[in-house]
Formats: sequence, structure tokens, C-alpha cells
Amino acid sequence: MPDFLANIIVPIVPGFIADMVARGFWWAILANLMFQMFLSILSFIFWLISELISVIIAKIRGKTYKKTPADFSNPYLYLFTLLFPFYIWHIRHGIGWLIYANAVTIFSLITTIYQLTKKNKGTDPNNASAYVNRGKEHANNKDYDSAIADFNEAIRINPNDASVYFYRGNAYLNKNDYNNAIVDYNEAIRINPNDMSVYFYRGNAYLNKNDYSNAIVDYTLSIKIDPNNTSAYNNRGYAYESIGDKQRALTDYQSAVQLNPNQTMYRDNLKRIMGL
Repeated sequence: MPDFLANIIVPIVPGFIADMVARGFWWAILANLMFQMFLSILSFIFWLISELISVIIAKIRGKTYKKTPADFSNPYLYLFTLLFPFYIWHIRHGIGWLIYANAVTIFSLITTIYQLTKKNKGTDPNNASAYVNRGKEHANNKDYDSAIADFNEAIRINPNDASVYFYRGNAYLNKNDYNNAIVDYNEAIRINPNDMSVYFYRGNAYLNKNDYSNAIVDYTLSIKIDPNNTSAYNNRGYAYESIGDKQRALTDYQSAVQLNPNQTMYRDNLKRIMGL
């Protein structure tokens, strides 16, 4: 390799890479693979430090550290898996392209570190799916207020996604806020009237409000879409029983037990209505 090329490469890439490039093509591939691994490990270390700092700061402030949308959907985190084929192609086309490949990698690393360590943790105000993912995690942790806040943001970004109204409705339902739950379920059904689960959960909201007539209507629609929904049969049976229609309640409890004979609650309800 001419000295002037080596003088160009060494300041841009690590010295060992420049040395291995001089040894030949396959040594250059190995060198760049090692360089890529080094950058990936370095990126992970920066991410880990960022997370630890966030946890420490949260503890100092007496708060619980919560992930932000960037932790669930950050495209920069996956970029390094694509770089090695990128290297091979550019190495084949000469030293200039090799320099360009390494420059792109370094830029990607810097961008990743920036995205992971900046104060806002990379929250994308236009990424609805990120808010949905974080909201679902909050809901799984029974932090329904935080879940609702995230679902609000997702709906602000994309008001035509029926599933988000459904998720927010479930959060309201778990908070015993049945009226708001029903409002969200209504909107989810308006957007997608064929989702059986929405009718079922809206029926649960009506059932908890002791609005048995509307609960029966929703459970009936849910069963129409999915005739094997044992919970819908059982809950509709309870609604019928609550309004004194024991014959229809008996029929629904029997259907629930036939579909799922191992469910103790279904069997107990059937025994109760039969006076056993």
C-alpha cells in the first residue's frame, strides 16, 4: 500500500485496521468485523450507563424510573446488525470506499449514543406505536393512569386506530371508570365493528354498572361473532339471572360448562341456578 494512502487511513480508522488492510482483502474484512463489534459493544456500554444514570436520578428524586417510547422503538439500536455486509461491499471497491464505510459506522454510533443519552430519551412525538407499547406495559403493571396518558398521546397522533381506544377503555374499566370505558369501546366499535373482544368488554362495563339489558345485548353480539366465547355465555347468564330470567340463565351456564367443563366458576354458577 502506498505510504500516502496509509497516511490517509490511519487518522480515520484504528491503526490496526489500516495495517490489516495492507495485508489483503480478507484481513480487511476481519478487521472491519472486529471494528464493528467494538462499536456495537461501545454502544451497548453507553446505553447501559444511560440506563443506570436514569435509575440513580429517579431514586434520588424518590421516583420510579419508567421507560420512555424511545426504549421500545428506536431504529438506531438495530442499525449495527446491517453494517457488516455494507463493509464487505465497500471494501471490494477500494480504500476510499472503506474510509466511507467506517465514517458511516462512526456516524451511526454517535447518533445512537445521542438518541440514548439526550435528556428526553429520544421520545418521538409522532410515534404512536411507541406510546401504545409503553401504555400496554403500564397497564400490565397496573399503572392505569400512566397507561391512559400514553394512550391519549397515541390517539392524538392517530385517532383512527380502534385498538388504542380498546386498550384505553380497558384501562378505564380496570379503574372502575365504566362510563369512560364505554365511550372508548363505542369508538373502537365505530372504527372496527367486527372485533368480538370489544363487545365483550363493553358488556362487562355495562354489567358492572348493573345495566343488564345492554350487557346482554353486547354479550349476544360477542357470541354471534365468536360462538365459543365461554366467558360471554357465563356473563350473559349472570345478567339474565340478575333480571330474574332463570331459564335463559340456565341455558347460558350450561353452554359455558359444555364449552369449558374444567372452569370451576361455570360449574358453580350452573349448580346455583339449578338449586344444587
